[in-house]
Amino acid sequence: MNEFDLLLSPVSEIDENGNAILNGTIANLTTEGGEVTLDINWGDPLSPDNMQMLTIQDGSPLDQDGMKNGVIEFSLSHQYLDDNPTGTLFDPYTISVDAEEEFLIGTDAVFVIDVSGSTGGIAQGVSVGDQNGDSQSDRILDAEIAAFLALNDDLINRGLGNDAKVSVAIYGSNGALLDLDPVAQGTQTFTNPSADKNQNGQLDVEEALKRLRYGGQLGGPTVGSGSTNFEAGLIQAITAVNNAETDPGEGNVIFLSDGFQNDGGVFTDEAFTISNTLGQNLRAFGVGSGSSLDDLDDIDPNAQKFTNIQDLLDLFSGTGGGTNQDSASTSVIVNNVAPTITDVMVESIIIDDDDDYFGSNDDWDDDEGLLITIDVTFTDPGSLDTHTGEAVWSDGVSTDLKIVDFDGFTGTFTTSRFLSEDELEDNFPEIDDDDKNFPGLDDDDIFKLGVNLTITDDDTATDTKLFEFFAVEEEGIFVPDGDAFV
Repeated sequence: MNEFDLLLSPVSEIDENGNAILNGTIANLTTEGGEVTLDINWGDPLSPDNMQMLTIQDGSPLDQDGMKNGVIEFSLSHQYLDDNPTGTLFDPYTISVDAEEEFLIGTDAVFVIDVSGSTGGIAQGVSVGDQNGDSQSDRILDAEIAAFLALNDDLINRGLGNDAKVSVAIYGSNGALLDLDPVAQGTQTFTNPSADKNQNGQLDVEEALKRLRYGGQLGGPTVGSGSTNFEAGLIQAITAVNNAETDPGEGNVIFLSDGFQNDGGVFTDEAFTISNTLGQNLRAFGVGSGSSLDDLDDIDPNAQKFTNIQDLLDLFSGTGGGTNQDSASTSVIVNNVAPTITDVMVESIIIDDDDDYFGSNDDWDDDEGLLITIDVTFTDPGSLDTHTGEAVWSDGVSTDLKIVDFDGFTGTFTTSRFLSEDELEDNFPEIDDDDKNFPGLDDDDIFKLGVNLTITDDDTATDTKLFEFFAVEEEGIFVPDGDAFV
């Protein structure tokens, strides 16, 4: 398994409900233009999208450097709704990233499979059974078929079952392309991974692969089994790419062999054509202990050899065995932000059982007076915070400040107090309207009231404001023009 380099830059600290920016670099990709899947845990289970997975292709718009150069630079953001846990003014979150280079890029794929006689050898590792129904189990050819079936399933699992174009080239002494449409006339050299044109319940790709035999295909082309001709297989792959009209950077040629070339000519020119002229992701793999990386390296400098078939199946099924991968982590500090009291609304109801206060100077009875309600609006960017409140009046009396709601940014508290005429006169300073020049109040007695309002979030951050207003006997209350916060 190759190891590439995943590097994460330090993340600047943020305030709660802010966005952390994660910058990273992935270097030493196996293939220029390759794709890497990032599996990100932002360490923040209380916020949406804590687990994020995305695939970035080298040179795509998501690649910050914009170049197909074997290096991916990325920049991602995540919103942290709250510092967590509660009771602290700041908290660190650990950001973990697992990066894995995708075996395939783009959409299309050409499966190039060795059917020479030597593929009748026993495959080491996990049992794959008799894939082609020739009454021989766990042969290298069975393993190759199983691997390409897994690869076809992986394309379907990626959501490409109806979009990707798949071709199958076989080679032994010579090469040929398989017919992948059991219904249409002539040889159809590509199909979709999910296609079942004859509607027999078996995918067309699977049906074609399972008819492979040493030296050819049952009921299909024969290529001979007496030798191994890499050049012949690569020539067929070039034809398959051209037939499917696969764009550069959008296709893959996957080459399997259990041995080494002992027939045919130089094949490096065909490999160059596939990789450079056609722009395909050319990958080569040796299957079994008899395969030679000396030859496969001339096709793919990053060729891999699998003596344990399970590793090959893991790679081709997309579960990660044998792929280029790395992990890294960093952290971000999320600071608590205190709530802020933004508005206060004061209302009163005159309680007068005699109902004769209009135009009357009669005093209130003891059970009559002003029922005052104060609604306090506050904001807090900590959308997951919880809050408590306190209201202390200027005469020292405390009343419950009860929260009404908090929608994730704005909240409301309310408190009420009944004040009789005696309580107004005894507990609050009297203001002569001549001194204040309150219009329209004549000579009525005016009392100045104050309420010290405190809002505290679950991280102990607090905002406190003194709010002042005025009460007039038997007429209610009013708030002076302008800001009543002191």
